[in-house]
Amino acid sequence: MYNCVITIPNYITSFRFGLHFIALFLAFQGQFLISFLLFVVLSLLDKADGELARHYRQTSVFGRYFDGFVDKTVSLTWMAFFSMRLEYFPQWLFFIIFSRDMIGEGLRQYAAHMKLSTSGNILGKIKVVCQMVGTALCFLLLLPQFYQFAPVIGGSITVLFGGAALLGLLSLWSYVNGLLRK
Repeated sequence: MYNCVITIPNYITSFRFGLHFIALFLAFQGQFLISFLLFVVLSLLDKADGELARHYRQTSVFGRYFDGFVDKTVSLTWMAFFSMRLEYFPQWLFFIIFSRDMIGEGLRQYAAHMKLSTSGNILGKIKVVCQMVGTALCFLLLLPQFYQFAPVIGGSITVLFGGAALLGLLSLWSYVNGLLRK
């Protein structure tokens, strides 16, 4: 594990964090296409920072927590934004996903404090994919070119975020069981 906080991957994560707020500001201004394109860049950079950290052996405790914090902030902020704007993403679904993520984060911090090794599971990773695809579809639903597909896109959004909520709860259950066994 790398000891330095100032690394290229952490710079990328910081840039991604700043870019997120620019994209969110633009979304609130009704600039959904530009905001969507920035969201795509954010998603690609999320993959890049971790790959670079591993490739150049610059993984760090700070980077792991900072990247996780930025990931949660980006995903939960967009879900809150869309659950308030789109009927296809009910606010109760957002509440389930938000609550699960906060409980999971609290457990991760507790496990780190107790020096218990933890890792995500495949259910959590599939949940993240559902959330990212669902978020991308939410953007499309706000673009006039896609209004005619609203019922299909909207149904897909509901299914993806419903699936994310279910997978999130299952992965949390698996995580708790893993901690209880240690």
